[in-house]
Amino acid sequence: MTFEIFGCGTIRSLFPKSIAKCLVNLQSLEIFNCHMLAEVVSADARENEVTKICERLEFPKLRIVNLSSLTQFKSFTSQSNSGFDRQTLFNQVNFPNVECMDVKRLDCTVKLIEFDSIQSLQSLEYLHVLECKAFQVLFDFEGMKVTNDDAEINMLGRLETLLLTDLPQLVNIKRMVPEGIRVFQNLTNLDVTGCESLRYLFSLSIVNSLVALEELSIDNCKALEEIIGREEEENTSETRNIVMDANTPSNLHHFTQVVSMDAKRNGVIDMLEFPKLNSLVLIGLSNFKSFRFESNNDSII
Repeated sequence: MTFEIFGCGTIRSLFPKSIAKCLVNLQSLEIFNCHMLAEVVSADARENEVTKICERLEFPKLRIVNLSSLTQFKSFTSQSNSGFDRQTLFNQVNFPNVECMDVKRLDCTVKLIEFDSIQSLQSLEYLHVLECKAFQVLFDFEGMKVTNDDAEINMLGRLETLLLTDLPQLVNIKRMVPEGIRVFQNLTNLDVTGCESLRYLFSLSIVNSLVALEELSIDNCKALEEIIGREEEENTSETRNIVMDANTPSNLHHFTQVVSMDAKRNGVIDMLEFPKLNSLVLIGLSNFKSFRFESNNDSII
């Protein structure tokens, strides 16, 4: 079952929740140029506030989600719209089989998804977020509890391609990942372009998960200072090893401020291990301060 809607300029929502619950065979959802649309699923008229907050929707067969040019769109479900800080695109909704997601030109949404729905994206392979000018965070893990300290939990484990384009307010790709959670372990291609508020790409807490990364491209991110930064909640004295082949092809130009990663930050040398990286492009990073390559011969670029 495929649902596609294009150019419906006055519609504000698509389905009441009672209808959305019946869409168990929906496989593709594509919505374009509906400039008054605020949500996909609206609350039923008789639904009480407790039900709004607690009940989750699931689309078990949905594989493709494409949302584009929805200037008033705030969230997938109405229960996400209780306040500005909660303007999260996908909240209180599960997509266990979504493989491909395009989110483009949404002006009012602050976050892509929060922890209670991140867990459902177990099949996501491709994500492109473009020209969403209010986006500040993609994956927000704040509030997630890990009960078994010995168990390692993988999330977003099938995501292979992540494209982030022209997101001027983006400050975090992921935020507050708890200890014991691994993310992006199969990410092979990361392209970040025109994210002018982003100061770093990866935090120390997830560096060891990025063993599959093959292609990394960063272009016109004017605030970017380093590849690895530290989130406020991180507190570690661990030193990590950089292992990058000296023959790794790279394109390094248009830097106006470059210093060696030998500079220590808070007493910690932020180090990086990308054993499969074979393509690196860094362009237009006017505030870039640190990056280090180390081969077996300890050569530094």
